[in-house]
Amino acid sequence: MNIATNPGAHYSHLTDKNPKTIQRLPGPVRDKLSYLRDQAMKVSAMASGLYATYQKTRENRDEAAADLTRFDREYPPQDAIVDGKRTKVHLAERAPLVERIERLNGELKKLSAAQDSNTLGFSVDELLDKLAQMNGKFVPVIPVQVKIENRSLTATLSSIRARQAQLRDQISEIENLPSSAAEAKAAAKAQIDAIAEKGAPDAIGLLHGGQIAFQEEMVIGSGHGNHQYSTVAQVKNAFALTVWLHRDLLLQKINEQIDAEADDKPAMTVDERTAKLDQLNKSLTRLLRDEEAIIMKIEEHGSVVPRLHRDPLILLGVELAK
Repeated sequence: MNIATNPGAHYSHLTDKNPKTIQRLPGPVRDKLSYLRDQAMKVSAMASGLYATYQKTRENRDEAAADLTRFDREYPPQDAIVDGKRTKVHLAERAPLVERIERLNGELKKLSAAQDSNTLGFSVDELLDKLAQMNGKFVPVIPVQVKIENRSLTATLSSIRARQAQLRDQISEIENLPSSAAEAKAAAKAQIDAIAEKGAPDAIGLLHGGQIAFQEEMVIGSGHGNHQYSTVAQVKNAFALTVWLHRDLLLQKINEQIDAEADDKPAMTVDERTAKLDQLNKSLTRLLRDEEAIIMKIEEHGSVVPRLHRDPLILLGVELAK
């Protein structure tokens, strides 16, 4: 089939899932997607081999443990005097069995660690699912040259990840900063006004021979007896009415609490917080792209490096057109 007339044909081996999403990706990005699928298949094959080796090693360890149990049953330790003290002494033939079990346990520990590290950290289908939820045109990101520290790719990767952790700490710190007193008061007023609006009575009916219409709310209760049951009642909204009646006094008391507790020294305005977070997130995105570039260089030597994030835009080197 002519790839030029069917851009997705060359990538049909990737997945049967989300073919329309694959069609939306530029050619170089589809190449990266194909590469990640190949890496996933390599990880799967390695995992199968590790699992088989682990199972065989565990069987050998269990056999050695059974041999040790039989040995101890047939040749229990004998009483002896060692350095003037009475103690139990095993036959010398027991030591190799113990050493074999310890060696096999060490191998199992290493195999378990290898299995834990033998992962990409994501699945290709997961990436496609996330891309499918994004609207807009995907465009490739122009790659940048990453400075290699101490001529070591692994050292550079560790350094990049350390800087990412620092940025995430800064982002978390800013996200958890207290609001300013002015922002807290504005939020309090908005909440109180919303509740008061729900409690405002309507007196228009009095002008037409009717009555005051008080706002109502639905109250639902449930209980258990022989059967579970629920009750529903429409009642006057006394809470909202109270807030409507005493809105100014309530707001004054809330503002007094805010003034007593607020500390505007570490606080940032909404605009300041938004601008700083935008700056930090852009820096973090650049570092994540640098990380992926370094990982690709490391994997040129045949290894597989686990990714610590699952952002498809980063992993595929793509962004949404502005």
